[in-house]
Amino acid sequence: MLKTTRQPPYFRYLKAKKKEQERKISKIWDEYRLKKTDDFDVFMGEQVRRVSYTQNFDLNKMLENAIYREFEDENGIFTVQPKGKQKINDNLFLQINENRNLCKNLEVSAITLCLNAQEIGIETKAYNTKARQYYRILNNQEIAKKLINHLQITISRGLKKYRTWTTYVLERHYDGTPHIHATLFCSSFEKSKILKILTARYPKNGAVGEVCNPDYLLKVTSKTDEGKIFNTAKIYGVQADKKLYYITHNVGNSTSWLQICKKLQEFFAEQLESKKRQIQNRKLKRIKPAQAPKNREFVINKTVLVPYVPAPKKTRKREIDKINMQVRFKGGRYHFNYKFSRKITINQLNKFKTELKKQAKNLTKKEDVKQVIEELKAKFKLNQKRVKKAPKIKQEPVTYTVATSPYFEQPEEPKTIKKPQKEPPKTGLFDGQAIERKSIIADRDYGGI
Repeated sequence: MLKTTRQPPYFRYLKAKKKEQERKISKIWDEYRLKKTDDFDVFMGEQVRRVSYTQNFDLNKMLENAIYREFEDENGIFTVQPKGKQKINDNLFLQINENRNLCKNLEVSAITLCLNAQEIGIETKAYNTKARQYYRILNNQEIAKKLINHLQITISRGLKKYRTWTTYVLERHYDGTPHIHATLFCSSFEKSKILKILTARYPKNGAVGEVCNPDYLLKVTSKTDEGKIFNTAKIYGVQADKKLYYITHNVGNSTSWLQICKKLQEFFAEQLESKKRQIQNRKLKRIKPAQAPKNREFVINKTVLVPYVPAPKKTRKREIDKINMQVRFKGGRYHFNYKFSRKITINQLNKFKTELKKQAKNLTKKEDVKQVIEELKAKFKLNQKRVKKAPKIKQEPVTYTVATSPYFEQPEEPKTIKKPQKEPPKTGLFDGQAIERKSIIADRDYGGI
């Protein structure tokens, strides 16, 4: 039985685009389909209807527009975003570019490996006691074959059940012995398990890494501790230039993984070609110091693959609403199939089973077993429906007024408005009532006559 894997969303998008393309092309060919009365012309090995002199050109143009080409926008695999430019010397700059979509759209993660012959356990030198010096036992071809064989064994045996795609290169040390730099791509959901296996196999610091830098894999020169620069790509008896090698493991007939391997191979092949072009351009730009312009700049491009970290999967409790089991008792066996009115967890189901088996051991009649089952149903509340949770009440937003001044000022009391008072009565010589009232008050106070 073939293993089925979920296709990444990028390939689902490509499949939909391909179907659209086929529909468009079929429509175009239907327009130019031959009839009995039409004159015919041969185009792309097929007989088509001749309408005008420029018919073939129009048909070719329509087909070109209909054919889907892989997009190079934000969602594209090979798109690169410039991150920053660093100054190394007066005229030399390092341009770092990030590829964010390759690992994300393909849903893969990268793991880097560095394998040296002595660290793995391959003895390349022996000590001569008479001459008191080391001499080589194996030549470069034998060391390279053993290194490649060791890498293939780790992938085929150590990572037997995992689907992987690996690219590796051979480089030489300063003394001439070869070593391997490899980049292994796997499913991002299985990265932690594979990383654990590889770190246990190669515990030395720097042997296993997680940061993928294609330029480090494709580098041509290297520097020693003393500062001497030498060519790492040229290995005597093995290779003259840098070459890429590929290993596909446990892919089978999985269409998604076959597409992933193809895309990764295209990416690294393109990177290798651009690296070669960069070296050739540098050689062409070498001018004598007397003729060199003052403001000449060299830019070294460096691409980095940004790792894809998938969102953690939400674990849910597995719930069951059926039971189908056979119970043994002294009189024989009783098989029952029951559906619960509510779902229960596996832990609750196991408790129900163990208690039923304990109580049914000593019973002799089938009716007694049925009675025990009904009692346990009531005990574990399997007949009761689960109470629905009340809907959450959304609280209304409460607004508060906050004083902006540093201290709180009490509001001033409103001023009382005084009512207009009546004017006092006027007193005059010709006002008889007032004079008369005045004389009565005077008689009362001073004891008048």
